[in-house]
Amino acid sequence: MKKNLFLGMTLGMALLANTAFAHLSGGYLSDIIDEHPRWPLATQCIATDVNLRTEPNTNCEVVTMLQNGDKFYARKVVFIPNSKYVWVYGTTEKGYRGYMYNQFIGALPDGQYAHSDEGRFQAAVEANWINDPAGYAAGSGYSMGRVEHADDMNIAYDLNKVQVGPRVFYTRAFDGKTYQVVINKAPGEMAGYAVGQRNNFYDMMRRIGWHESAVDAEEPTNSIVWEKSVLDADGFDRPAKQLIITLNDKDVIESFTYINYDLD
Repeated sequence: MKKNLFLGMTLGMALLANTAFAHLSGGYLSDIIDEHPRWPLATQCIATDVNLRTEPNTNCEVVTMLQNGDKFYARKVVFIPNSKYVWVYGTTEKGYRGYMYNQFIGALPDGQYAHSDEGRFQAAVEANWINDPAGYAAGSGYSMGRVEHADDMNIAYDLNKVQVGPRVFYTRAFDGKTYQVVINKAPGEMAGYAVGQRNNFYDMMRRIGWHESAVDAEEPTNSIVWEKSVLDADGFDRPAKQLIITLNDKDVIESFTYINYDLD
């Protein structure tokens, strides 16, 4: 109880300070991340041209640079003895992985939600919803396969496909935007659940605003389809995203497929 009260007070002070772009302390980040180790904490970069590094030090390669307002999904805090630096390991929205100095990490505007169970699970879904195959290859260490025409897809426009580690990216041939990604082997995972684990998505998916949809005739009968809708200009719900979980006969996850309908 005392720990929860302390974390709540710390979060309140952090959110108040963040209006002046204050950073989140290493101790605070470590405590919050430890509450749900499988799910990252959604934070943001609070400076420009911030290096994301391959190791928790300044004598290593730079993976990429983040800009003010870019999301950073924090997963682990590394304290260096006798050093002013506290490093935070995490991922960017494009799938780059690396370490960032905590002085450049701040709370999101809705930091109270980001800290909640729902916020942490939503961050896990978002962090795995990677649409940039080149960025994912560069940030994950997987090599990028050969780009091929997606003959196995039958939709209204041509798609190309490319394998990067456990993920197969299907991109629109005319503009390169990612329509669909399939995660079909370990260690690819979605929201902390990996291929080969038992499925228990139901409660948390509903709590973050997704609803179960009908299974398409082309999908395996042992699939579960989750859908996220948005309101269109006429005030009607239309699907923006789908997450399809394919299971075997023992309710064990065989693959994840996520689809982006809202590309234009």
